[in-house]
Amino acid sequence: MTHKKPISSTKEMLTTYASNPVHTLANNSPLPLYDPQYGHNIPMFNRTTIPVMLRDGRIRFGLQMLKGPIQYNTVFMSAEKSKSPALIDLLKANGANFMYKVSAENPAIEEFVLQTLKRFWTLGLDEALTAIEWGFSCNQVVYKRDEDNLIQYDYLKNYNTESVNPLFLDDQLVGARVKGVVKYPNGVDLIFPKVLWHIHNRKHNAVYGQSRLEWCSIPWHESYVCYGARDIRRTWFIKNAFDGGEIRYPIGKTKVGETEIDNLTLAVQMMSNTRTGGYRVFPDDINAASGQQKWNYTPPAANITPNGLMEYPRELRYEILEALGIPPEVAESQGDNTMGSATGRKVPMMLYYSTLAHLSDQVIYDFTIQVLNYLVLVNFKTKRYKVERVSLEDAEIQPGMENIPQGGTQDLVSQTEEDTGLTI
Repeated sequence: MTHKKPISSTKEMLTTYASNPVHTLANNSPLPLYDPQYGHNIPMFNRTTIPVMLRDGRIRFGLQMLKGPIQYNTVFMSAEKSKSPALIDLLKANGANFMYKVSAENPAIEEFVLQTLKRFWTLGLDEALTAIEWGFSCNQVVYKRDEDNLIQYDYLKNYNTESVNPLFLDDQLVGARVKGVVKYPNGVDLIFPKVLWHIHNRKHNAVYGQSRLEWCSIPWHESYVCYGARDIRRTWFIKNAFDGGEIRYPIGKTKVGETEIDNLTLAVQMMSNTRTGGYRVFPDDINAASGQQKWNYTPPAANITPNGLMEYPRELRYEILEALGIPPEVAESQGDNTMGSATGRKVPMMLYYSTLAHLSDQVIYDFTIQVLNYLVLVNFKTKRYKVERVSLEDAEIQPGMENIPQGGTQDLVSQTEEDTGLTI
């Protein structure tokens, strides 16, 4: 089987892309730069595109809308507390959209797992969720011992995705090799549970996942490409920030100080250096034959803003959010719970939360399999515990609870203690 010559430079890559769009970027890569049936409407996307996209504030905003609610609207509780309808109703009323219960025969294991998940959610979730933009995240897991000599999770140390490679044993992912470590020219091997390898969209690739930024690369590319939406908007306002117009000048030269300068040069300088609100100075030189000034300036006519100039970039921003899994209605909403009381308007929020619930489930799954199972086994010699999502289908808001204050975490805790006698 013949192999294609690898592309060694950006210039060669772009040349190849322009002349042969279905050519792959690397040897043995099954994916073309885009689906050839769509032509050049599908832009090139690879890992080098991600850092550029992360410089866009709208992309950053979208990623925070995916990660923020997962971190701050998630509650972990014991199996006993999950059976309390009053507690579930109260949590729902205070914005807890993702609730998980921990059950174990040994109460010490249950408490240990609860505290570990809560600490991971506080010190580690942000690092793990970088998989959303990169496709996967690789993090060294740092541990500590408590006063009871139990090994506990402490925090994550994130590694750049370009500096790690996966390690396999019998075709199973077992860890990662970290490159670029001082005194270790061949890299350092970290095996589970010393490393957390979190995968976003493992259906696309079971090891490297898929960057969610690939989903929104088409509208983003249309915004930032040369002659794209931002370029059109920018050049329009730059053009209208200068006077422009026409100037007629006499043939010949004008003496400026001790130097004679061609009138054409002076006219070009006047027109190019003057912005809106600026001024021009012309010599008081009248043509004897016509009685008119030799220098004559005609200001430009007012430009009419074309229809859709501002709407075009705005629509692309909405497309970016939709591709990330965020309905525009959610980003623009003002009231609490964001959608008002109409059932039809709550549909975008339900879709939004379903997207976040999947991301939350996946990060808990990877943390449980790669880290938490080992911790419980080492400390308690067993892995008999469960982490499950609390069902919200039967936990309807009880009569009289609609007026519960929509506060933050402190309101949630105080209301829970007063109304149920339970602490979160």
